[in-house]
Formats: sequence, structure tokens, C-alpha cells
Amino acid sequence: MKHLVIAIVATFVLTGCYLNSTNNAATTQKNMSRVNEHELGKISYAKRDYSRAVQYQTQWLIKYPDDAHAYVERGLVYSKLDKSESAISDFAKAAELLPNALKPRIYECAELSKVGRGSESRSKLEEIMADANFSRISPYEKFLAYSLDGQFKIKAGTHGEALPSLNNAIRTFNSNAHVFVAKNSPFINRLVVYNRAVVYNKMGDYAQAANDMESFVRISQKANLRLGSKDYARLAIAYYLAEEYDKCRTILKYVSPQDREMLYNTLEDDMFLESK
Repeated sequence: MKHLVIAIVATFVLTGCYLNSTNNAATTQKNMSRVNEHELGKISYAKRDYSRAVQYQTQWLIKYPDDAHAYVERGLVYSKLDKSESAISDFAKAAELLPNALKPRIYECAELSKVGRGSESRSKLEEIMADANFSRISPYEKFLAYSLDGQFKIKAGTHGEALPSLNNAIRTFNSNAHVFVAKNSPFINRLVVYNRAVVYNKMGDYAQAANDMESFVRISQKANLRLGSKDYARLAIAYYLAEEYDKCRTILKYVSPQDREMLYNTLEDDMFLESK
């Protein structure tokens, strides 16, 4: 989380001799009182120093136990540390302190989904997206909500209903790329694009599915994420179903012999066994 501003941070600079120890002690006490652990925690989070970020936010919450924003920040850190139950607790506390705020509730939904509490998460998400203020929340949280809603609908097998949510997520991302860069999440759209490819495939729109699978691979490469044989096998299937056979043959060089055998058994085309 970049572009964070330290409200007031204590600095200790030796500029010469103090006239007496009383003045020195008073100055030190004044500087100590100006430390803002909440802002220091956000800086640590942006630097991916999550252990220190938790420490700072906890110190701040000891002093200000009703600071909802600090609970959100600490919840985000717990999520990064895979401490989902602690994250859920912090997001729920923030939502309790700010009952009209949608941000902590969206983060809570995402975390509930991670720990397998999908039914509870989906119920809460439906309430959030029906809220009159949903259209006014930040692009980042709106993207998360649309993405999560699309995932729930895919799992439910309602692919036609999932498509608008995934389209809205991708549209929100494309229109606000700078927001996601600032959040250190420039490739967060990757899995949404993949999910939309799945939806298009299920709906029989193989050309669009191939386009999205191609985008998924391209985004993954830009993010320096390792792609395996099965990822390229999925792209090969997408090209094949879209009748883009030359592209399919080109991508097969990245597919393992075992996965080519799987493609052959699925689609019964000797193309997948050529030049193994």
C-alpha cells in the first residue's frame, strides 16, 4: 500500500549540546508522544514487513481500541500472514465500529471464502452489493466484490450470471489501473480473466475463451509468475476449440508429453501426439 503519508513521526536528531538534562528529557518525551504506530504499520505493510506491521497496529490499538481503520489494516496484515481467523475477527470488529462502511465487510467476505465459509460469505456479499452506497466505494474494493461474486456464481454453476460480475470486475480494473498499482496489485486481474475464460468456455463462446486464456498467460508472464505445462495445455484446448489450430500447435511445445496424452485422450486428435 504505497503513497501513504506519515501523519507525525518522531525523529531524534543530535544537533548539539542541550543546556540541561531537564530540557533533554522534556524534548524526548514530546517526540515519543508524537509516534503514530498506525502509520508506521501501514509503511511496514507496504514494505511487506508483515510481522512488524502487526506489532505497530497492535501497539496503536492498545492506545486507541476504537480505531476501526487500524483494525482493517491489521486484518489485511493477518490475511497476508495466512492468519484468516484473526483477519476475520479484525474485519468484523471494524464493521462493528463503522456499521455503514462497506470496506471492512468486503474484506471479511473474502477472508470467509478463503477458510471455506462460502455460504456465509456469499450471504454477506449479497447484502453489500445491494447497499445503496456500493456504487460509491473505491475501485479496489469494488473489484474485489465483483470478483468474489463471479467466483460464487461459477461454483453454483450459474455461468450466465457470473459473466456480468466478472465483466464488471475487469472493467473496474481497466478503468483504474493506477489504483491497483498504488495498492501494489498490478496483476490482481489475472485470475478474474482466467475465470471469465472458464465461463466463456462453459457458454460455448470458444473464441472469447481463447482470448481470455491468452490474456491470462500474458499477464502471468508480465508478473513473472511461473506457468506450468497444465496452464499451456488449457491454452491449447482453448485454441483448439476456437479452431485456431496453428496457434494450438505452436503452444504445444510448452506442454509435457503426459499432458499431450491427456489432450489426445480428451479430444481424440492426433495433433496432440505430433512431435512430442
